[in-house]
Amino acid sequence: MLRIEELIENKIKLNKNHFCTILGSNPSKGARSPKLWNYTYKKMDISRKMIAFDLKKNNLKKLLLTLKQNEKFIGSAVTNPYKEEILKFKLIKLNSIERDIGAINCFYRYKKSFLGINTDGIAAIDTLKKNKLNFKNKKILLLGCGGAGKAIASYISSKIYKKNNLIISVRKKNKIKKLSKKLNCNLIDWEKRIHYLSDVDIVINATSLGNINNLKKTPINKSFFKKFKKNTFFFDINYQPRKTLFLKYADESGFRFCNGLHMILSQAVIAFNVVNKINSKYNKTYNLMRMVK
Repeated sequence: MLRIEELIENKIKLNKNHFCTILGSNPSKGARSPKLWNYTYKKMDISRKMIAFDLKKNNLKKLLLTLKQNEKFIGSAVTNPYKEEILKFKLIKLNSIERDIGAINCFYRYKKSFLGINTDGIAAIDTLKKNKLNFKNKKILLLGCGGAGKAIASYISSKIYKKNNLIISVRKKNKIKKLSKKLNCNLIDWEKRIHYLSDVDIVINATSLGNINNLKKTPINKSFFKKFKKNTFFFDINYQPRKTLFLKYADESGFRFCNGLHMILSQAVIAFNVVNKINSKYNKTYNLMRMVK
């Protein structure tokens, strides 16, 4: 069996304590999870550490097998580009929702195996509930359905009581046609999203339009905001910048809205508590992570 240090690209230092990781192409160069998790470990007086592993695709399976044999390893966050790739080796067990999503952002040691979860969808639900939104009989327009979008669609569909009340608008329908049928969603072409604006109660932007790399872009132009009902709520899962162009237009039009800052913290808290088997301490963990600059 190869040593962990031989399989990753960045230099790390393992000690005798238990540890967890974040796996990706280069998380050591800016992933926020290690800072959040390690600060929380310190404040909770837990002798563990999260370590970023920069990993090449051809070493992914070898690393999973090596980690499985390491009794000090407890679990890992998963970031791009391996959220789907990591499932191809059949080394991580999944619950039904994660099987539908086809992607995970976290896995942890479970009995003699690994169990994978996707915390994006749970965190999105938590964010909407924090804003006192009730899903019963509400119509929701989801813009974009990539990795995070699939998780949101899968979890939010279980909160909606009417078939087709979740409307998903994407550019490439074939990629999620199977999932949309299983969730009883209304799958529409990207160009047709404008025709549904006057009929929805919640709009979720799960695209990258408006984020730090696409500041001048928005999934819905300003002129179309006059079509929405007055009580429509707008949720952008992006959090950099804190107010995207999409949310700026919502604000200027007098609508309630929120960004993805609570969601990104919430998904990290959920993953932290699951991996470390911490029960009923969501608020404490969330408040600690929120303090991290």
